[in-house]
Amino acid sequence: MRQDLSEREIAIVRALAQGLQSKEIANALDCNRTAIEFRIRLLFIKLEARSRAQLVARGYDLGVLPAAPNYVLAGHQPPAAI
Repeated sequence: MRQDLSEREIAIVRALAQGLQSKEIANALDCNRTAIEFRIRLLFIKLEARSRAQLVARGYDLGVLPAAPNYVLAGHQPPAAI
């Protein structure tokens, strides 16, 4: 599944990945909240997603978001390589 996303759509997906709400995204991109919510609805259709979390997951799948880092819980070591 390869979708061509505009720069604005990529910016919205990246903002969603940071946990921003529509109003915060609108402020960051200097536009109104209604426009952002409309774009998010279009992204749901374009990326065949049903939630904002799925939009973010599709962003990782498409490579518009960097690979998620591997986090190790404090006090735990990763398994030793064999």
